Amino acid sequence: MPNMKALVEWFSMSIVVTIDNVATLATTSTTVASITLPLIEPLYRINVGGSAYTDSNNNLWSADSYYQGGQVFLASQQAIANTQDDVLYQSARWSAQGLVYDIPVSLAAEYHVRLLFADTFRGTSQPNQRFFSVAVEAVTLSSRFDITDTAGWATATELSASVNVADGSISIRLDPITGGDTPKLSGIEVLGTQAAADALFGTTTTTSAPTTTRQPLPRAWKRYNVTLGHYQSDEYESPSCCSLG
Repeated sequence: MPNMKALVEWFSMSIVVTIDNVATLATTSTTVASITLPLIEPLYRINVGGSAYTDSNNNLWSADSYYQGGQVFLASQQAIANTQDDVLYQSARWSAQGLVYDIPVSLAAEYHVRLLFADTFRGTSQPNQRFFSVAVEAVTLSSRFDITDTAGWATATELSASVNVADGSISIRLDPITGGDTPKLSGIEVLGTQAAADALFGTTTTTSAPTTTRQPLPRAWKRYNVTLGHYQSDEYESPSCCSLG
């Protein structure tokens, strides 16, 4: 199983509040918080029914794993529409009894799951021939999913959902429906969400002491020294007696 920490990148940002104080003619800048946020990388990419594969975006998909039963279907010469990665959709796993994948995760949290499909069997090249239900963690993504009716024959399509996992495993079920051909699946991608990252790593918040910078004062606000005959540059009181020429 992948190490989640190895799949996380980080970026930092600071929130700075600047206040101009007219009464004291000073500017105060305070760093209110310094926050580190994780960016989650995919935890799993599985080429269902196939071997390890690197896609057009240089992402690595592992060989088929975590399945219960089913058989492999290959259409290695079939061109697939709506994708640059035909290989991902040329392989599939199917089962007349239904397909089940149980994918282990180490954290009770929310995950985003993408399921990839393409019907490449010529016997189900028309709508209303292959249809089945699809659920992830008991969340129904489709009660009657017809790949060909949704996207067309030999055309890539997908279903996705964010689900909460509490038992250490993401359960994916594709169940047959009477009158329809067997469930069929070509790929699985599992991503951690920000909620999962927060639960695992938390966020870091720090508050720093304010810093104050005095700004140059306008001439009218400097005290005129009658005796010396000039303005005293370090005084900040408004003149009360003399004309400021």
